[in-house]
Amino acid sequence: YVNGWSAPVEVRVNASAPSGDSSSSPFGTQVAYDLQLVAESNRWGIDEGDRMWLGDKPELLADGQPSMSDAYEVKRVSPSLNYFAFGLTRVDGR
Repeated sequence: YVNGWSAPVEVRVNASAPSGDSSSSPFGTQVAYDLQLVAESNRWGIDEGDRMWLGDKPELLADGQPSMSDAYEVKRVSPSLNYFAFGLTRVDGR
């Protein structure tokens, strides 16, 4: 689900929890994210502030809006010459 879109859209990208050390630091060295996504492009237009869920579509509330439980917020979009990296943090919400 991305803010401004009418319905959740499936996005297939590589996802991994940020652990260990890597020679690449696309977000700098003083930041922490719950999850990192890496894709060859950003053809979906993912932007900072967008909400995403892993796995199945999010549960819908009585008002038709997606539940924020199990959601992640895109905190950083970092383009490079070869890929886009997305830093996500867990959302605390209903």
